[in-house]
Amino acid sequence: MSLGLSVRGFWRCMRLVIAIDGTHLKGRLGGTMFFATAQDGNEQVHPIAFGYGDSENNLSWEWFLDCLKGALGHIDDMVFISDRHASIEAEISKVFPYATHTICCWHFAENVKKRFHRKDVAAIMNKAARAYTEFKYNRYMGELRNLHMGELRNLHKNAFDYVEAVDPHKCSRVHYPQRRYMVMTTNVAECINSCLKFARQLLMLTLAEFVRNMLQRWFHDRHRAAQSMRHQLTDAAHLVMLKQVEKCGYMTVNPVDWNIFSVKRSGKQWTVDLARKTCTCNKFQMVHFLCSHALAAVRYINSKQSYAILSKRDCHYFHCFCRKRNLDLTSLCSDYY
Repeated sequence: MSLGLSVRGFWRCMRLVIAIDGTHLKGRLGGTMFFATAQDGNEQVHPIAFGYGDSENNLSWEWFLDCLKGALGHIDDMVFISDRHASIEAEISKVFPYATHTICCWHFAENVKKRFHRKDVAAIMNKAARAYTEFKYNRYMGELRNLHMGELRNLHKNAFDYVEAVDPHKCSRVHYPQRRYMVMTTNVAECINSCLKFARQLLMLTLAEFVRNMLQRWFHDRHRAAQSMRHQLTDAAHLVMLKQVEKCGYMTVNPVDWNIFSVKRSGKQWTVDLARKTCTCNKFQMVHFLCSHALAAVRYINSKQSYAILSKRDCHYFHCFCRKRNLDLTSLCSDYY
């Protein structure tokens, strides 16, 4: 089941990252409910499709992904995120050959926690997966090996082999070849699972009607909320921008040329290229949203204007920053925000 509004919304304004998961039904007939969800620019859940099967196996996942492909059509650079279920990874490569599959870093850390029985190991693995630079990734992995692996090699060899065998391109943000944005977990899919906590006891047709009513209510409420937004960015992106403003106030900016700037803070230095939308912190180009260093560079461009010192009250006038050079701040962010 896939509503036309869900598909059109995904095509027009969603990041091409889909979280897929399944949940067991508790009704008389049992079975499994499959769902595919995305995340909109306001960090809200955007359900795309639902399906019903007897269990989570290769045939069921292949059927669901085939139906999903029929609804969405061919899309290049699609990214799927899920847990490490073997059937999901196998069928994605078969049905969506041009898409890539990545692992939910939360599930990965939880699996490590269960095998190691130590929360600190899972925390380090989670930090390594979320690192924006290879230097930080290697630092966390080195810390893990130096502090724990000598002990764990003898006590839990299977768990040690599990960590070493995981492909960094599957779980690490810095090694992942496609645009993952800020979507590192299947949390959007888990939210759907939570919303269906009690509805899973219903019969199939009743459950389908429950889902349809839920989506109808969500889309109506979000449409009303969107009409009241007063910023160029979504409310969630606007809050992120406010936090970046607080950080960039302590930075020193030196221009290198028309578009390249050297940004310094607390003895550290980054290079920002506004034309290419890159920063040496890697966050600008990976998330496709202004990092604090890029925002400091934008702020420097028109530092003589009245927007040199911003308060939270006037942050929605960010576009005035760039009026001098005809540079719209929102053009530096992804269209999905």
